[in-house]
Amino acid sequence: MVDSPGAGKTIMAGLVLKELKLRGIAKKILIVVPGHLKEQWGRELKEKFDEIFVVLDRGTFSSHYGENPWEEYDQVITSIDFAKQDEILVSLSSVS
Repeated sequence: MVDSPGAGKTIMAGLVLKELKLRGIAKKILIVVPGHLKEQWGRELKEKFDEIFVVLDRGTFSSHYGENPWEEYDQVITSIDFAKQDEILVSLSSVS
């Protein structure tokens, strides 16, 4: 996909998401975006596709002490910078 603003990345992702869910191929969905776009992606996917995503960041992660929040939610949006941290990668890689 083209990376320029307004290129329709959210729309294309939403269409692919709907198709994969209709076919029963996708159950857990992780969308990784630049940090400043997390809320925008969540809002647009809700408005345009009626899909609800949890925005997982340091605050959300910390509030799940002793649990792995990646396992708790089926539809998650997070930032690239958050997801690439070593401790976060470990918890993310343990999800099946």
